[in-house]
Amino acid sequence: MNRGPQESAATNGNEALRLAAKDGQLNIVNRLLEIDSVREQAAALGNYALRCAAENGHLAVVNRLLEIDSVYANAVADDNFALLKAAKKGHLPVVNRLLEIDSVRANAAALNNRALQLAAQNGHLGVVNRLLEIDRAQSVFS
Repeated sequence: MNRGPQESAATNGNEALRLAAKDGQLNIVNRLLEIDSVREQAAALGNYALRCAAENGHLAVVNRLLEIDSVYANAVADDNFALLKAAKKGHLPVVNRLLEIDSVRANAAALNNRALQLAAQNGHLGVVNRLLEIDRAQSVFS
């Protein structure tokens, strides 16, 4: 027996949510999050939907996803991967939003300061300056 679209909306690691987040489709993200199974699995696969939204600079989607407790609590998943992706692409508003989360800020220097390295390598001065404002990041260079 086939399940209906709502019952299976969160299948494949919440692929529909991830794709909508990746493309910045806030209306679709909002609609999908009305479905209990999607909302309950919003942090699936290491917060993949958040990582995709962050990587592509979709601040409104990042903010919406962070309203979900499990997404917020796991924002630092996979060595701060969402922050790494946003820093690499130079998405300063997203970087700033993620750094408002204590666990993200406390781990901003994960992987030998990889977020700072990626921002510097790709010429994102604003992101570099923001990351250097964090004591933890600066301590690597002391």
